[in-house]
Amino acid sequence: MSNTIEKRKPPRIKHVFIFNPRSFRGNLQMDAVIDSIGQYFRTQQEADFSVLIARYPRDALGLIQKQFDDGGKGKVLRVYAVGGDGMLFDCLNGIKGLPNTELAAIPYGNANDFIRAFGTDKIEAFKKIPDIVTASAIPTDIMDAGINYAVNVCSAGLSAAVVVRTKALNEKMGAVVRSGSLFYQFMRFLSTLGAVFDRTITAQHYAITIDAQDYSGPYSQVIIANGPYYGGGKIAGLNALPNDGLLDVTLFKSAGPLATLWAMSAYNQGKIPANCVVLQAKKITLQSEQPVWIQMDGEFILDTHIDCEIIPAGAAVAAVQGVHYKKPKT
Repeated sequence: MSNTIEKRKPPRIKHVFIFNPRSFRGNLQMDAVIDSIGQYFRTQQEADFSVLIARYPRDALGLIQKQFDDGGKGKVLRVYAVGGDGMLFDCLNGIKGLPNTELAAIPYGNANDFIRAFGTDKIEAFKKIPDIVTASAIPTDIMDAGINYAVNVCSAGLSAAVVVRTKALNEKMGAVVRSGSLFYQFMRFLSTLGAVFDRTITAQHYAITIDAQDYSGPYSQVIIANGPYYGGGKIAGLNALPNDGLLDVTLFKSAGPLATLWAMSAYNQGKIPANCVVLQAKKITLQSEQPVWIQMDGEFILDTHIDCEIIPAGAAVAAVQGVHYKKPKT
């Protein structure tokens, strides 16, 4: 009998890049990224890769299923979300339920909040094709929100309503303004003022159960964080990490307009306002008296109910240069 231990070959990987064209400043920028992908794989002996364009929201789900059906079985299917947090949300939901999958983010969106959990100085490193393709995948918690999965943040109430109102104002003015511009920030300021004076938002009554404990009452918003950043680098939770098996929950108690503005500003800077309840949990159920805007990783729905539960190590996410998740510095 031979004592030789047979070495197993590493599983073959099928690399699927899914682009959100709306995340790019014109076709030239997107074409340059596509060219860099082709240039890299032309140097590889086994070049099993696809480049796909998502034409509308949720299109990635069907694209991923087709890639799995057409040669993805028996391989590791690594899906690259090329765009922002919305594209990452779609790709996460596309891989759930499929065996042997990995998720990677190539951040070209306006916010790129999830990837900041590796360090705000690492965003550009995730754009380097050789590094992201060869990166190892690390266990990452995700949130089960009923019919959807999310990896970064779910929120209900004020912050979500402000974003929706800003987008509506942008469309009403017939403009297409990128977030981060001075004009967009001005529109966001106007939307924030309108929202904090709207008692249907800031004094909404919620029936809330967190890990079997009742926290029902009037709140302006509820933020459930798996990652530490949201809203383009604002801090969603000082202790939120996507690999600790816990959700960071912040309940903003109802207050007057000025107190609500101050609480939002302080929270976004990593401080804990006096009118907030902050805790860590594994499951939260929320029911509102009236429909409220709910945000999941940059996707918005109008609803009265959300269940959110942590799934420890629910996904494997590519981490370049051996980086790991870290808490934000304030």
